Amino acid sequence: MRTYKVHEDGGHGWLEVSKAEIMATPVAVTPYSYQDNKNVYLEEDCDKWRFLSYLESRRKIYIGNNLPQRRCPMRSMRSFSKGGTK
Repeated sequence: MRTYKVHEDGGHGWLEVSKAEIMATPVAVTPYSYQDNKNVYLEEDCDKWRFLSYLESRRKIYIGNNLPQRRCPMRSMRSFSKGGTK
């Protein structure tokens, strides 16, 4: 079983996944997901659900650990692209 952090503020949310883990999947990621040096923060409307659906298809179990925040740091990060950084 794997636990993932879910960062949320009043306007949006993101699922924290290591870059290595997301790069090892065929999951497409939109420019609305963000990155820091070691993690990708999958936006909640599309990318998060694509990734979780992929895990479910592999019969992997996940648990979300919500981290409500006043303003998530992802809002000032650069977009993530599997083809490279933007």
